[in-house]
Amino acid sequence: MELPQNSETDPQQRIKLLELELNKLDEELKKNSEERASLNEIFKAQNEARIRLRQEINELRNTLTSARGRFKVVGEEFNYLKSSVQQFRKELNEKINESRSLRSSIMSLQDELTIDPKIAEKRIDELNWKIQTLSLSVKEEKKLLDQIRYLELQLIKGNKIKSLNEKLTSLKAEIESTKARLDEFQKKIKELANRRREIFAEITKYSTEFKALKSRTAPVYQKWIELKTKLNENHQRYVELTTKRKTTEINIKSLREGIVLINYEKRALDKLREGKRLTLEEYKFLAEKGLLNS
Repeated sequence: MELPQNSETDPQQRIKLLELELNKLDEELKKNSEERASLNEIFKAQNEARIRLRQEINELRNTLTSARGRFKVVGEEFNYLKSSVQQFRKELNEKINESRSLRSSIMSLQDELTIDPKIAEKRIDELNWKIQTLSLSVKEEKKLLDQIRYLELQLIKGNKIKSLNEKLTSLKAEIESTKARLDEFQKKIKELANRRREIFAEITKYSTEFKALKSRTAPVYQKWIELKTKLNENHQRYVELTTKRKTTEINIKSLREGIVLINYEKRALDKLREGKRLTLEEYKFLAEKGLLNS
């Protein structure tokens, strides 16, 4: 409110106008305070909602990261087992082929075997005994030696068959062991495949939820910014009003002090005109004003 500043303005009237302005400022400050209290309540609720949303996002992000980590670990184990299965199958095929080759060799040797190795060994001993104990002609001895050589060949073949059979038995055990491990790995691969599908379903679910939460972030943050802006504007208005109120109070005080001085001056001048004795303070006051000779 602009007040007239010329000397003819009644100070009392100016004080009344300023007091009216002061009342108006108090009303505005009250409204400002009520608005600030209301905004603070809304802002507090909005800020709590923003913090809750941020916490939900962080928790879901951590859950999603954990699920992706588990998916990676399961995937690495799955790939390792698949690679191992391929290697086991290769080894199994090699062992099966080797066993077939052994069977073929055994069958071939068995076809060439005409006498039981044990019988052949016994017969060799008998023939050697004859050669050592009997008096034989060269022809007879040669005949026995030829029989021994033949029986020794049969014995070698028999021992070879025995060795190959032992190797085949060991190989069969290895084949069965490899098949068992292969079955175990294939079962584990199936379990891991199911686990991967489950985790992937989790990741898909969490990703969808995460996107939904993120889509809520912008409007919540925008509302938070708007409320914060309104609070700042409210505070700026509060500062303006309190500054203006303080200035108005100073003006009122100044006017009231001015009225006191005017009345003091009037009383002192009246005493001077009436020839009454002035107090030392009155004398100094009029002297400073240059009114002693008026």
